[in-house]
Amino acid sequence: MKPRYDLAYHVERLEKMLQKEGACSCCPAYQHFDIERDPLAVASEYSSRWQSNRVRKEICTMCRKFVGLESSSGCPCKVLGAEKAIKLTEKAIDNYHLARRG
Repeated sequence: MKPRYDLAYHVERLEKMLQKEGACSCCPAYQHFDIERDPLAVASEYSSRWQSNRVRKEICTMCRKFVGLESSSGCPCKVLGAEKAIKLTEKAIDNYHLARRG
């Protein structure tokens, strides 16, 4: 069973995605991170509903807020540019792990 797509899972997916070449052409919510090749969302509860605007908005909003963007902006890489988006994402991941340690 695939995990629910929550913040912890989003961070896990981001960490893996950032290891890929061309990370800004990827999406953490897609299997294999490939938005062109594989249109299925990672979490099975979303897979059959990925085209639903509500579900897409929920995951995309989580992604945007994670790096400090407004929920109505576009994907971080498109809004900020690849270099800045990756730096902010790495910083947000570090802050997430620090907060969890207590």
